[in-house]
Amino acid sequence: AFLPSVTTPLVARAAASGDEAEARQRICEAAFLAAAMGLAGAFMLGLASPIALRLVLEPGAPALEFASPYLKIRALSFIPALLSTVGFAAFRGVMDTVTPLRVALASNTINVILDPILMFWCRLGVSGAA
Repeated sequence: AFLPSVTTPLVARAAASGDEAEARQRICEAAFLAAAMGLAGAFMLGLASPIALRLVLEPGAPALEFASPYLKIRALSFIPALLSTVGFAAFRGVMDTVTPLRVALASNTINVILDPILMFWCRLGVSGAA
């Protein structure tokens, strides 16, 4: 992932020089790129999910029934996933590694709780895990 690798040093350089406006500008630019790339990726994967699945699954594979709706739902997560990597990179740039850790811990805790609820109680099956 090139975007966080580029964002961290740019934010670090601006923060080290005390230029808060420059740091904000770099974060905003990275967030814009993340949103644009996430939107394009989500759109392409959403439309081309059958093609992507044909690359990894044989025709008539039993997993296809579950993989297709799962992949379409997961395509929607491109934007938030890329924005979170930019956010984590920005925090690393200002030498804050604790906040991303807390965010990751909270999001994973929510995921662990909601996955079985959505999959089994709401009867969404594998799509509930997406």
